[in-house]
Amino acid sequence: MLQILFRLHLFFILVTGLLAQGFVFVQPIARDESRPVNLRNVLNVEVQGKKALAFEEISTPDLEALKARLQRSGLIQRVLSMRAEALEVRSHLGLESSFANQPERFAVYVGDAFGATGPAVASGLRIALPQSGDTYDSLMILSDLKMKGVILTIDDFDKNRYLPAVIAHELFHAITGDLYGDAFFEL
Repeated sequence: MLQILFRLHLFFILVTGLLAQGFVFVQPIARDESRPVNLRNVLNVEVQGKKALAFEEISTPDLEALKARLQRSGLIQRVLSMRAEALEVRSHLGLESSFANQPERFAVYVGDAFGATGPAVASGLRIALPQSGDTYDSLMILSDLKMKGVILTIDDFDKNRYLPAVIAHELFHAITGDLYGDAFFEL
């Protein structure tokens, strides 16, 4: 029993370190820079013999402020710790991802290049950052939500204290995708 408690303690120390990283903000790299960026105009690259969408890491004062707010959210931190637990379970089941080399971090795109669908997670989407060599299995998209002529912005979600709950909801989709692992691509 003591050995199990010690292992859990070490695991939570590891998780706490990983949660400090949490999110990396990215933007798509256009295949054709003369056209607007959308899903069909994102550069494809080959990584480990597999096609991936090319993104680049970005940092702005607004994105860093958003990252800090998310990292201060107890709800977000709890869901990220649950994701770390799910990744641990996945590895024990032999469902390691053969693509993501940054499974403890989320690639986050803030913008509407993929439509004004509201916050979403695309699980099983291969994302590569050619400059750093980092790879991810999913992408969180934080876009405004346009529905029936009404637009709810990310700032609206944040000002009304819904953003952490909405992001936590999307993170649960990512956890599900994590547990599918590479089997998701075989469906």
